Parts: sequence; C-alpha cells; structure tokens
Amino acid sequence: DLQFAQMHSITHADDLCGLRVESGGNSYTIATNGLPPFNCAAATAVTDEVRNTSYITAFGSGRSAELSGVSISAHSLGGDDCVVYGSFGEIDEPTAATITLSAGGSTMTVTIDPVSGEPTIAP
Repeated sequence: DLQFAQMHSITHADDLCGLRVESGGNSYTIATNGLPPFNCAAATAVTDEVRNTSYITAFGSGRSAELSGVSISAHSLGGDDCVVYGSFGEIDEPTAATITLSAGGSTMTVTIDPVSGEPTIAP
C-alpha cells in the first residue's frame, strides 16, 4: 500500500498521495486531496481500481480479514497522522517515518526512508 501511494505521487505530481492512520489504531487510508500542499485532515480515500472501493484498510475485515488482532500501536509521522509522498518518491518528513504494528504481544516497525520513500520492516 505504501508503494501504491508512492507510485501514485510520482505519476500524478499534481495529486500527491499518502497514508493516513485512522483514529482507533486498527485502520489506515490511502488518501489524496488534489492540488498541493497535501492536507491530511481534508484528504479523501483513493479508489482501489481492482475492488472498486475506497482504499481503506481495516485490520480484521475485508481484504485484511486474516489480520484480525493487528493494530497500529504507535506512529511517528512528523506530528500528524499522515505520511505523504512527493513527486520524486520522497516523503514529507525530514527524518524517517515509523509505524508500529502490534499483535498478540509482538510488534513490528515499518520505517520509511525520508529520501527514497522505501519502507523496511524490523521487529
């Protein structure tokens, strides 16, 4: 999903795209809001062209049904709830963005490089 958002921003520089962590910690939205600058609060879900639905992922339901019990336990996205990709694939943060997923007492952290936008996963 992060790579989808990144590729959307690279191919549509006038319509930047990002990931917004939703309140409650069990879902996120791939979102855009048209012309820059990106406004996290006003962004709306991108349409998932394969399923013809809004690109909203809720752990434990829909396409993520098998991820029941997973939650977003922490995130560091530069002071808001969004990480946004720029037209060159970079993110809108000066340092790495992190999203920590938890399930059954275990955690994994997704770290997004600020320059390349590439995500890595580590326990």
